[in-house]
Amino acid sequence: WGVFSILIVGLAAVAVSLMSMKVRMEGIGPESATGPIWFTTGVEFDMLRLQTALMGYSLGGVEADSVRTHFDILWSRVSHIQRGAVAEKLIEYDVDMAKYEQVMTALKDAESQVLSLDATAADRETAEQLALMFDQFHTDLRSISLTVLQQSISDANEMRGSLLGMASAQIYLSMVIGGAVILLIIVFILDSVWSVREFKEKDALLHKAQAADIAKSQFVSVVNHELRTPLTSIKASLALLNSGAIGQVPEKFRRLLDIAERNCNHLTTLVKDLLDAEKLTSGTMKYDFEAFDLSKAIEEDIDDYQSYAKAFDVEILAKGIEPGIKIHGDRGRLGQVMSNLLSNAAKFSVSGSAVEVRLTTRDDRAVISVTDSGRGIPENERSHIFDRFHQVDTSSARERGGTGLGLSIVKAIVEAHKGEVTVESEMGKGSTFYVNLPLERSA
Repeated sequence: WGVFSILIVGLAAVAVSLMSMKVRMEGIGPESATGPIWFTTGVEFDMLRLQTALMGYSLGGVEADSVRTHFDILWSRVSHIQRGAVAEKLIEYDVDMAKYEQVMTALKDAESQVLSLDATAADRETAEQLALMFDQFHTDLRSISLTVLQQSISDANEMRGSLLGMASAQIYLSMVIGGAVILLIIVFILDSVWSVREFKEKDALLHKAQAADIAKSQFVSVVNHELRTPLTSIKASLALLNSGAIGQVPEKFRRLLDIAERNCNHLTTLVKDLLDAEKLTSGTMKYDFEAFDLSKAIEEDIDDYQSYAKAFDVEILAKGIEPGIKIHGDRGRLGQVMSNLLSNAAKFSVSGSAVEVRLTTRDDRAVISVTDSGRGIPENERSHIFDRFHQVDTSSARERGGTGLGLSIVKAIVEAHKGEVTVESEMGKGSTFYVNLPLERSA
């Protein structure tokens, strides 16, 4: 217990130190010492670019649209620097914010003249006058940039010293923890020796195996349930932002939001696969069997995954869905089967190609086929493609990621419906997955 106490105290100290470092490092950005440098020099640079554009326009070498573009960029830069964390940091540095007010006033006064440029001689003269007017701000903007640079260097040196102090403290803490770990290992070794003397080897192994199995099941279950709720909240929030329901998102942030939403969807799928795999292993997977129209269900699944496929520049095509095919099964679980097959086909298809989905009947079976135009599955991999955690060892597979659980879940669900799933593949030409299910018996 003494060793455990030392270890716990050491880990707690390291955690506090790392948290402090994290807080300091999170300050690096627009709110940090480096942020104002970027914005102040940005205003200065964009002012120079606008002047250059105006002079070029006055000489006939630059289009009016280019002048307006540089004007809008400068306007946006000055507007941004006057508010938020950047403005607070500049005020902290004793920067005269009135200079930026003067620049903004000049921009407002010049707005109508810039917007009305139409390549006349008078407009060219106006452009030259505007360039000379903006030139008066260069000295003040340069002075502000130098002031911010000096203050930022001072802040950076202070932060560097603080981080170095934390690093030194963690070295000593690591030494203490290392010593505690060595003592802990010695204790565990002695304890193991005593345990072997008291218990038979078979009993010890059995107890460890049982404990490991229970811990694994509990761990997977807890992790999945604890992750699902926050992921659902994050996904809903991102969808709300992207929809524009709470306001228009700036274009430069939209790509980041799209990436976040895509990765959130990916994490949600991984969590769901892990939970389903655990249910299948423990035999707790539930099914709600009923008669339903498989043809209509597959058409709905195709429509649902069109937007997903578009992210990979792939289209999903219904190539011969026989109408009115009915089966007895769990609509939600079979939708999960189609979800895995369609998402895999879209991910591994060649950009600009199509995934083809067919539904036919053969004897007393419904046969679904999903065909992609990917690289194909190597022959030596096909017998393992439906194994748990198995991933085809290709660069494409590694790039797309995944847990390797999707197809094993597909197989388990299909077999629970007294069906069968198979694959045919040719390297360089793609793969076709077949799912056959028994038809609904007529009354």
